[in-house]
Amino acid sequence: MITKPTDLPRWADGDIVNDPTSGQPNVENPTSSHSEKGYVYDEYPSRQFFNWLGRVVSKWTAWFNQQEQVHTDQISQLDTELTAVSNVAGQAAAQAEAGRVKNVEQDAELDSLDTRVTSVEAFVGTPIGTVVPYYGNAASLAVSTDSWLIIDGSVFDAIKFPKLKEHFIAIGKTDPTKLPEFAGQAIIGVGGHTDSSGSYNYAFGDAGGTAKHKLEISEMPEHDHGTGDNPQNPFPAGEGEGQASNSGDHSGRSGKTGGSGLHENRMPYTALYYIIKAK
Repeated sequence: MITKPTDLPRWADGDIVNDPTSGQPNVENPTSSHSEKGYVYDEYPSRQFFNWLGRVVSKWTAWFNQQEQVHTDQISQLDTELTAVSNVAGQAAAQAEAGRVKNVEQDAELDSLDTRVTSVEAFVGTPIGTVVPYYGNAASLAVSTDSWLIIDGSVFDAIKFPKLKEHFIAIGKTDPTKLPEFAGQAIIGVGGHTDSSGSYNYAFGDAGGTAKHKLEISEMPEHDHGTGDNPQNPFPAGEGEGQASNSGDHSGRSGKTGGSGLHENRMPYTALYYIIKAK
């Protein structure tokens, strides 16, 4: 890579109206004909034209150098602000971890941090398609932001949110203008997982599980039912029925119990909306 020069070119900074020798100015703008077509065969540029060209080049060079310095200063300032935001966020996290009660000054500091983080987020960008829980409803979301949508299975405005439509097309969604439906669903990570009950693999978009479940025989704990200790009558009155012989052989059925209902399969829950980053 070529090293940036440190010297800036200067040429014909000053105007000489009447040159002492020639009596002519030292700089002269090109004619409209020369500006459009340039010099033709057997026609030679004047010294005034070269002085004009050198002056223009030197001024543009100085301007570009100035703009580079301005942008360098802006980047340095942004880096300083990002460092400050990171430091404040780290301090807030440490305070929360220690369980300290926030006072009025801390509230004001966190409000300021939220404003600065929002600015950084706008600069860095949250990926389109990001999904997070939201403690609110459609009305409160509309007041706080126009970049997120509640995931409710509805058709969204693809003209207002073109990036979300492009995202859905990229992941192969059948209807790229319709939001997914997450009502009553929990989110599980994609990939393989093994625990004491077995190994599982979850692909993107897989769905499963039930809110309530009826036990199958294969799911019941292994057990048996006692039949009493009287070989002549192993089933006491009211607890079953059967028959026995004098030889001691007996058979029968135990009494029935249970309702064959579905058992609860959900963990304790609080219902919130899921929202998706749309623009």
